[in-house]
Amino acid sequence: MQGEIRWLQALRGVAVLLVVLFHVALQERATIPSMQYLEFFIYFGYGGVNLFFVISGFIMVYISLGRWGYRAQWRDFVLRRMIRIYPTYWAVFLITVAVFSGYYGKQSCLGGDWGKTIGAITLARDPRDMCFVPQAWTLHWELLFYLTFSAVFFVGHKWAIRLGVIWAIASAAVIAFARDGVSEDIFNYCIYNLHFLAGAALCLFYARTDLRYPVIWVSGGALLFVLAGILNSRGMMDTEDTLHRLAQFVPASLMLLLGALGLEKRDIAVPTWLLLIGNASYSIYLIHLTTFLAFRRATAGMVHTPATHLIWVIGLVAVAIIPGVLIHYAFERPAIKLGKRAIPRSSLAN
Repeated sequence: MQGEIRWLQALRGVAVLLVVLFHVALQERATIPSMQYLEFFIYFGYGGVNLFFVISGFIMVYISLGRWGYRAQWRDFVLRRMIRIYPTYWAVFLITVAVFSGYYGKQSCLGGDWGKTIGAITLARDPRDMCFVPQAWTLHWELLFYLTFSAVFFVGHKWAIRLGVIWAIASAAVIAFARDGVSEDIFNYCIYNLHFLAGAALCLFYARTDLRYPVIWVSGGALLFVLAGILNSRGMMDTEDTLHRLAQFVPASLMLLLGALGLEKRDIAVPTWLLLIGNASYSIYLIHLTTFLAFRRATAGMVHTPATHLIWVIGLVAVAIIPGVLIHYAFERPAIKLGKRAIPRSSLAN
């Protein structure tokens, strides 16, 4: 397999827009609870993260399938993943530290905990309890999956699939029977494994299927996302429970992914604006909470009427997307290209 799947990039754009709108809705709630135009996104927008995980699982198989069993390719795979994650993350981390320093002077949200700081910088520990780029908690789990998945380079194709099935069964067994007997980190790792493995499994069948009726798949996936929002808004599901998120958003994400792949096979044109956001989705995801902070500080004295509040909401969305796009083109893409020059070329594009 090789070549960029443009509709897959567009789907990344959908995922990051869901996350952005979720956080905009939270900003509305924190600023003026009586006037929430995007309140509904609080109940399902975070599902964009689950969609990202499923897409990542698909991509890992897509870019590596022809190299399984070739140990010499392990280094290439791991380094390319690191190049895609760390430089941009570190850049946004530094930007965020500068923003916080500018607003709060010497006040630090780290509390002098160097272990926590080093863990967050390296993504070696879940950084959700940090105020600097807290959304990077997803990268922690992505890296764990990448490293575990990289075992495919040490086994043949058949054994890779067998081990993947065992991995999925073991994760499901822990979720079903050992929730109270394992730590929260292990339980969540098993939950997120199933997200990644669902996308990986779909990729194995991608080339063999005709993927008819892509619009129906996309519509069905979108409907499931909205249905999840309705159930959550009525308190019928626990939005904080990762198992509930698995049940709600993995099937929906797989349907959206199937639809996107079907649109790609039929050579349907991708909206330029959505492709732009999809290409910049990683930078947008990392920077948007930082730009929200700056925007809220700049508009702290604003009087919210229905009209001005709408402008404020649009402004929040704009300051999430535009800086992310700029970082992508000014830093992320050049950094990836520069990093790849130091690595032997792979036979597959990624």
